[in-house]
Amino acid sequence: MNGVMGKMNVLCEWLVRLVLIQFYWVLFSLLGLVVFGLVPSTMAMFSVTRQLFLKNGDVPLFRTFKESFFNQFLKGTGVGAILLLVTGILYVDYRFFIEHETMSVVAILILAISFFAGMIACFLFPVYAHYNVPVWEGIKKSVFVCLSHLHYGLIAVVGTGLLMLLYVVFSGLLILVGGSTIAMFLTILGQKVFRNIEQKYLALQRKEAH
Repeated sequence: MNGVMGKMNVLCEWLVRLVLIQFYWVLFSLLGLVVFGLVPSTMAMFSVTRQLFLKNGDVPLFRTFKESFFNQFLKGTGVGAILLLVTGILYVDYRFFIEHETMSVVAILILAISFFAGMIACFLFPVYAHYNVPVWEGIKKSVFVCLSHLHYGLIAVVGTGLLMLLYVVFSGLLILVGGSTIAMFLTILGQKVFRNIEQKYLALQRKEAH
């Protein structure tokens, strides 16, 4: 099928995939009682979106999601604990310093740190999906990605923020494809960065060989 109808058909197929991924994300989050299931389910969602991107949609969605969820459950629990701890520390520190006028500069510094932490978080799940590394190694790689590609980190944060704003205005989209579209956006951005890093690494190896 060619032309406009063919493009519409492809668009509808991708929309159905995103809706299904969103459904599986919610389902497996509930399976882990949300507290324990949210991060492993998010990691599984990014594994699926990565496979979809690399294989152009030719992926058994439920089987891939389920296998990734159970394979990464313990890792996801550890990642979730670290994210919760860091978020809690930054929030408590910000609330403490913002209430003291003399500490407003420190509060601004904490906001800047939080923004950079948000950049790291945007690449954290794509890193785990792409490299299949332990918890701390994934965090270190995410920090490296942000430091070496700050402009992509900025695009990731701004793009995610705009999508979330869109879903606040159109709450129906949030329910249907909110998480899955953000995951796909960050996956595509992450794959571009990873390819860039790998190409530079190969170029460096060839240069050292000569």
